[in-house]
Amino acid sequence: MGSPLSLSLSWKAIDTFELKPTLWLRYVDDTFVIWTDRYLHALPNHHPSQKRGVISALTERARRICEPEHLERELKYLKVTLRSNGYNASEIRKAMKPKNITVRKAKKDQMVARAYLPFIPRVTDRIGKLLDKHDIETVFKPTRKIQQSLRSAKDKRDPLSVAGVYRKPCTCGKVYIGTTKRSMGTRLKEHKRNCRLGQADKSAVAEHALSEGDHIILFENTELIAPNHGYHSRLVREVIEIHKHTENFNSEEGEVYLNRIWNPILRNSRITNRMTTGSKIVNVPGSSAGTSTGTNTTDYLTRHKYALRSLKVSQRTASHDG
Repeated sequence: MGSPLSLSLSWKAIDTFELKPTLWLRYVDDTFVIWTDRYLHALPNHHPSQKRGVISALTERARRICEPEHLERELKYLKVTLRSNGYNASEIRKAMKPKNITVRKAKKDQMVARAYLPFIPRVTDRIGKLLDKHDIETVFKPTRKIQQSLRSAKDKRDPLSVAGVYRKPCTCGKVYIGTTKRSMGTRLKEHKRNCRLGQADKSAVAEHALSEGDHIILFENTELIAPNHGYHSRLVREVIEIHKHTENFNSEEGEVYLNRIWNPILRNSRITNRMTTGSKIVNVPGSSAGTSTGTNTTDYLTRHKYALRSLKVSQRTASHDG
């Protein structure tokens, strides 16, 4: 359910519109709205091909459904409407020219791959032309949508309840970069269980925690780097973060191959972990900054069942070796 103020605010917002909706139906927090003569405006940061696509689609629609005696009048009305949406006469005239669909379809069939790029004028459009020479189709996306600029009226969700790419630190100074399509909290519980049961073969986190040395996984310091529900984009982001965090204990570099052409950019965005080892200070939860790690780490160690198990495993291994 929406806020009790949503009805008043929605009517207030409509009163500020220069172009009023033709139809506005509302039931509780659901609305059905019809705006006429309102299309993608010429000013937003969309690729020119997308704007031309709006004009050509409306033109082809008119040519298909209009009777011959009404077509000319419909096209004139369309030109007036497009001018009111910010397009100039030259843009309208070029986009309304009939297209050779057969040639366009044949060219599209030759494409061997598809690349998604944010539209940045005079930057990514030039990259798209280079990709087109190698039969790679380029799909341009807006850099920022209106939805991303508006603050949500809903309460903030718990970071552990969303999917995405996350970072899990260890007291040794290294971090684990992971991704999950489920909630981060669910994946966190699995990592804890693997550590507690000594299942090093099921988790790189458990393998690192049970390895030689003083390794305490700081589960409570797990951070969500990027919320993301898309499958491919989530895997790509994971690989990027693994390359950025050079001090990581991931057993693999991710499920997606990242071309080495991106290495110069990633090299300049590498992240140095705040936690270090040796004689330097490590801020372990429960300890104050500026204190030595020996005693505090031991105290923190006793509060973790999986850590106690790791000590037993190490002692058992040492006794067998002896």
